[in-house]
Amino acid sequence: MNEEKHNNLIGISFILLSCLSITVSALLIRTIGKELGSFEVVLIRCCFTVLITLILHIHLGSKLYTTPRPLMLIIRSFILAVIVLGNFYAIVHLPLVQVTAVQFTKPLFLVVLAAFFLGEHIRVPRTVATIFGFIGILVVLRPGADFHPAQVAVLTAAIGMAIIAVLTKKLTKDHLTSTLVLYGNLCIILV
Repeated sequence: MNEEKHNNLIGISFILLSCLSITVSALLIRTIGKELGSFEVVLIRCCFTVLITLILHIHLGSKLYTTPRPLMLIIRSFILAVIVLGNFYAIVHLPLVQVTAVQFTKPLFLVVLAAFFLGEHIRVPRTVATIFGFIGILVVLRPGADFHPAQVAVLTAAIGMAIIAVLTKKLTKDHLTSTLVLYGNLCIILV
């Protein structure tokens, strides 16, 4: 087997492992969240994430804590807090199918953000697809039926995921990924 095929298999393995991890995580959040409450589960998760990040990256020293753009990092961290809290709350209170469907709307919001903030030209086919995507959100959420605040939470989280994708792309140019993880989870703990 040549190097490229081997690398592709490793990449596919990581994607499958990631899918399994996300599924198990959602099930654990849902199960534990019924007993403890979604916000307590978030607190526990973020405390462990901060601890693991500090242990695994202790060799970085002060590089782990430094940021040339503190305001953008704080904004990103706050948006991450909204995303995590919204998703955990929704996972506990809504059917997982509905949560997952709404989470997959992030690309729709990215199209809108790219048009307004990055100056990208969105052609007619993509515009039509985006409109149908937003109609699909309405079908999944069924506004007016059995409304639950968790629907707003997961929709807000999806919008936040699109915003954070843009911010993360900008911040990774001069920040370590571990710095973004550390500050994001610290912000969630403080919120």
